[in-house]
Amino acid sequence: MLARLGGCLAPNGAMPRDLRATFSKEKTEFRKAIETMIGWNPERIIVAHGRWYESHAVSELKLAFRWLLT
Repeated sequence: MLARLGGCLAPNGAMPRDLRATFSKEKTEFRKAIETMIGWNPERIIVAHGRWYESHAVSELKLAFRWLLT
């Protein structure tokens, strides 16, 4: 139930809201780090405490961090 309230469950999960708040002061630096990961163009990713994605990793990263990238 907490994970659902935090907004971090598949299929449209994102970083939990409380964890996002910890990056609020360093949002620019955090965005650059995420853009760097996306720039690596990974095929697969394993999301901590979540599922692994065998394909479409870039799309999944963009979805997970849409709150930061928009």
